Amino acid sequence: QVARDRVAGATRMALIRPVVTENGRERDQVGERVATSDNASTVNQRPNAFYRRSSAETLEIALLSMKRSSPQRRQAIEQAFHDRKARDELNDFYVLNPLELADAFSVSQLGAISGRCLLEIGCGTGRLTRQFARAGAIVTGVDVSSAMVRKAKRSAECDGFKDIRIACGNVEALPFRNDSFDAIYGHSILHHLNISESAAELARVLRRGGVAVFVEPLGTNPALRLFRALTPSRRTPTERPLTLTQVAHVGTHFRAHSHQEFYLTALTAFFWYYVWRNDARFRRTILRMHEVDRRLFRFLPWISRYAWVSVLMCSK
Repeated sequence: QVARDRVAGATRMALIRPVVTENGRERDQVGERVATSDNASTVNQRPNAFYRRSSAETLEIALLSMKRSSPQRRQAIEQAFHDRKARDELNDFYVLNPLELADAFSVSQLGAISGRCLLEIGCGTGRLTRQFARAGAIVTGVDVSSAMVRKAKRSAECDGFKDIRIACGNVEALPFRNDSFDAIYGHSILHHLNISESAAELARVLRRGGVAVFVEPLGTNPALRLFRALTPSRRTPTERPLTLTQVAHVGTHFRAHSHQEFYLTALTAFFWYYVWRNDARFRRTILRMHEVDRRLFRFLPWISRYAWVSVLMCSK
């Protein structure tokens, strides 16, 4: 028991360790964003400090992940991870917006949101939160990370959005009354949570006739599972990409649901990113192969379980 407590304590300290740059100085401020361009190596010129982790730190987190985490411990791990993520700008393929098509489709499924109360779970730095506010929605953002919440509030204030409500919160125990929102949106958040408890809470706060849309990574594709196994520092030890069975389970908490998958053959685009370091071709390949995937999923529906992400649409 003493050894386990030492490992857990060391892990918590490792997760909140300040970021150290190449010259050995601590860096607390957010790094400069790398702009998307056709330059073949724009993003790959700089290493991402957020993903650098010592072998001892990785081992400690791996040991912790082998144990069944209590909800409190899981939330502490998620909060520390995303607090650190808020300090360090992400400089990898996500800067190139590879999920652009799935994201655009998911937002379109919310319908007209002007004048409607919308809850965004896992709002992060508030990029989508502000987008919803621009569309006229009355937006409330929730995130487990206090650092993310502070950053989202600052961004909202700088953009002149004074009516956006953003607060720390746990989706498994939302601090809102029943039937509080007309729409709910979440991007890559449910797989960090207890899906049964969070789905029940989301259904509780959604009004009758409301819609909920979620974008979630799938965990069935062997190639993606290998990539995730080889890159443990990119994610928390408590998150688990979903299966289509779990996606459907979330939907059962609502009156009706459907889901649509994205990116299977489009995953070949990563050849251009990792082998040839060509960002422009990476983006073009994803966009072009999307049409192949769309037809493939239509004629072979069972193969969609191997896609990268699923968009779940629910109504109450």
